[in-house]
Amino acid sequence: MASYVEHTRLVPFFDESTFHFMERMLQRSGLGDETSVPPSLHYIPPLDELSEYRAEAELIVFTVIDDLIKNTCIDPNKIDILIVNCSLFDPTPSLADIIMRRYKLRHDIRHVQLSGMGCSASLIAVGLARNLLQSTAPGAHALLVSAEILRQYKGNKRSMQLQNVLFRAGGAAILLSTSKANARFELTHIVRKSTSAQDDAYRCVSREEDEEGNLGINLSKDLLDIAGEALKSNIASLGPDVLPFSEKCKFLLSFTLGKVLNGRINIHVPDFRTAFQHFCIHAGGRAVVDGVPTQPRSIR
Repeated sequence: MASYVEHTRLVPFFDESTFHFMERMLQRSGLGDETSVPPSLHYIPPLDELSEYRAEAELIVFTVIDDLIKNTCIDPNKIDILIVNCSLFDPTPSLADIIMRRYKLRHDIRHVQLSGMGCSASLIAVGLARNLLQSTAPGAHALLVSAEILRQYKGNKRSMQLQNVLFRAGGAAILLSTSKANARFELTHIVRKSTSAQDDAYRCVSREEDEEGNLGINLSKDLLDIAGEALKSNIASLGPDVLPFSEKCKFLLSFTLGKVLNGRINIHVPDFRTAFQHFCIHAGGRAVVDGVPTQPRSIR
């Protein structure tokens, strides 16, 4: 962390106020000294070349796939579907093609590259894999790879500086199958509500240029509120499928009484701990984690 702060001070395109802002954000980010920084950021000034981004992508993607193959003992020839998501780095040949060539996957494999989908891309990839697996022969396997490759923003606009302090190198790979053999988990429900039609949600995360022409990710100050509303919408849709009968009855009874008594009774908030033992919250930063559990009892 100290090295990154020192490098930030030495690069020529940040002014003093921007440096102090980034330093404060780093201290509050929740990132530690073991956080991985892309090789290009170890240079002063950082390297901004296509070859560097391609090398970073290959380092991350190949590492997570190698680990998955080792842990699952899957033969690459047994992979029927490949789905890769990386929102901002979209080279030609695509990352999906790069993986195909590296692991000599079958020529009849179904492979898809998702770009520009942001934080929802992994969930979209899981849903897409489920749909494709349902149309293939029993025992088929789908490999999902998720990564994000970011260039450093070189301007001084505050709302675009967060990408420099919150996002780091990393990726993940998962194997889905219609076979229960060696499976660790079962996928039962996928719920996704899209808010792209709403103006504030549409503009809350945007890749654009600042007034000086520097390209970066602009994060709206309304992002947490928008994410919170989306989370509520998804939970409301998921509830009827997962909550026990007793919680459904409590909610229905309180809702009915509230209508009869003109809102003079509080509507029962279902206790999702009766349906889940653990909650995994997407964390784009520590503020997201701090903002989600409005009721401490809702997370276990």
